[in-house]
Amino acid sequence: MRRSILIDCDPGLDDAAAILTALGAADRLSLGAVTTVAGNVDLDAVTRNAAGLLALAGRTDVPLHAGCPRALFGAGERAGHVHGADGIGGVALSPGPAPSPEHAVQAIRRLARGGGVTIVAIGPLTNLALALVEEPAIATEIERLVIMGGVADGPGNVTDWAEFNFACDPEAARIVLESGLPTALFGLDVTRQAHVTPQRIAAFDALGTPAGKALARMLRAYQGERPRPVLHDPCTIAWLLQPDLFAGRRVRASVETANPAQRGRLMTTDDPQGPIELMTALDADGFFALLTQCVGGLRG
Repeated sequence: MRRSILIDCDPGLDDAAAILTALGAADRLSLGAVTTVAGNVDLDAVTRNAAGLLALAGRTDVPLHAGCPRALFGAGERAGHVHGADGIGGVALSPGPAPSPEHAVQAIRRLARGGGVTIVAIGPLTNLALALVEEPAIATEIERLVIMGGVADGPGNVTDWAEFNFACDPEAARIVLESGLPTALFGLDVTRQAHVTPQRIAAFDALGTPAGKALARMLRAYQGERPRPVLHDPCTIAWLLQPDLFAGRRVRASVETANPAQRGRLMTTDDPQGPIELMTALDADGFFALLTQCVGGLRG
C-alpha cells in the first residue's frame, strides 16, 4: 500500500536528495504536494528549486505551494554559505511548474483534513506550526510527522546548542513538537552518520540518468562547502521506505525559546510512551544504497 505524504521543504542540497528519493519511490510513496518555506535560502529561491526538481524527475503533476518567507519572530537563519547562493550549488535546473496560488499553510490544512497523510518536514517548521495554530483540529487527522531537525546529544551546527532548522524558527519547532502528534525525529544525532563520500557521489553519477548526474553535481558542490558533508534530509524518506535502517528511543520533547543563549535547543526526556521517536543510529551503507536505487528509478 502506498503511503500518502506531503513534503514541506527549503531546497537546499540535501532537500534535493530527499525530494528525488521520494519521487523515485512512487510505487511506495504517493506525494500529494510539495510546500516550501524560507530557510536554506529565501522563499523565491527554494520554491524555484523545488519546481526544478519536480521537472528533473518528470513529475510536474505534483502540486507546488509557496509558504512563509520568514520565521514567526525575526528573519530566521540562512545557509547560502553551505548550499550556494541559489541553494543548489549552482547546478542549473530546467524551469518547473509555477506554484499554486494557494498558500502552503492552507494546502497543509486542506490535505491534512482528508486524513491519513504523513507530513515530511525537512526545513524550518513555520508552515506546519501555523497550520496547527490556525486549525488545531488537523492534529487528529495527520497520520504522522517525520521531521529533520534538532540535536539531543551533541553540539548544534548553528550554535553550540542548536541545529539549523530549529534555530531558524524556534517558536515554530516548539509548537510542532508539543502538539502531541506521533513523530519520527531525525536530528544531527543520526544524520551526522550519513556521510557523503566521493564513492557515494560516484554511484549517483554512474546511474547515467539526468537525475543521477544532477544530484552528483549537487553533492560535489556540497562536498566543496564542508569538510565532511552529510545528507540530513533524506533520512526522513529513507525511514519511511526502510525503517530497519534506523534505531532510536521514545521521548517527549520541546524547544528552548526563552533563553537567548540557547534558542533552538532541543530538550528531550526519555519516555517509553512518548509521542516522539528520536532516531540515534543509522546503517549508512544501506541508506546510500537505498537512495541510489530510488534516484535510479527516475527517468525524467
